[in-house]
Amino acid sequence: MDVHDLEWTDETMESFWTFWGDKVHTYFAEAYGAAIVRTAARFLWPGQLCVDYGCGSGGLTAALLNAGFRVAAIDYSPKSVEDVTARFSEHDLFTGARRVADLATAGGDPADALFSVETIEHILPQHEADYFRNLRGLLKPGGTAFLSTPNNEDIEAAKVFCPEAGAVFHPMQHARSFDTQSLPRLLSENGFRPSETYVTDFGLLLREPPKQWVADKGKRMLGMGMPPPHLVRIAKLAG
Repeated sequence: MDVHDLEWTDETMESFWTFWGDKVHTYFAEAYGAAIVRTAARFLWPGQLCVDYGCGSGGLTAALLNAGFRVAAIDYSPKSVEDVTARFSEHDLFTGARRVADLATAGGDPADALFSVETIEHILPQHEADYFRNLRGLLKPGGTAFLSTPNNEDIEAAKVFCPEAGAVFHPMQHARSFDTQSLPRLLSENGFRPSETYVTDFGLLLREPPKQWVADKGKRMLGMGMPPPHLVRIAKLAG
């Protein structure tokens, strides 16, 4: 068998996320959306327009709507856009969902804030410039961008093997890893003014943590050296 690293392409990524599209319980923001909004609340006020960029199943969109924000949802996957549109179409504060591929021809007001939660680690190098161009185009000058990503993830250690095809790949299509130095530097290089960077554990803000969360906290309390799992960068769009 030819054991090889899977080469992520636009086609394989679309197939991958179409498969995961209806498995809502697996999405990061479904578990942590409310915690993320609470941590961002000091930068926002109700009624502002927020963009959920890389909305997935809509977990963060739901949390923002519940907190009183107007929300536009954007994703790469046509299925995700379709599902999120159906999920929130009756909500008065929901302004609609769009595909990233349609942004160049879409209108709409620039947003006060943009959330890109657990998305940047999926961006392939050849799409990095487009990713940041989209973020800048969606935000008003001086608008706030909230990015989160796994903290200093060991992507190689996380990879799994497909015994049928011989492919080795990250189980959630992570293509790159960031730390407290590389993420701020990348945003500064792409037009965002420095604000703050920190590592955290969004699970600490959950009221009813799942069993795994309790186990992880127990290990950390016992001094097993587990670093906070989430890296956050908050930055302002230069303007």
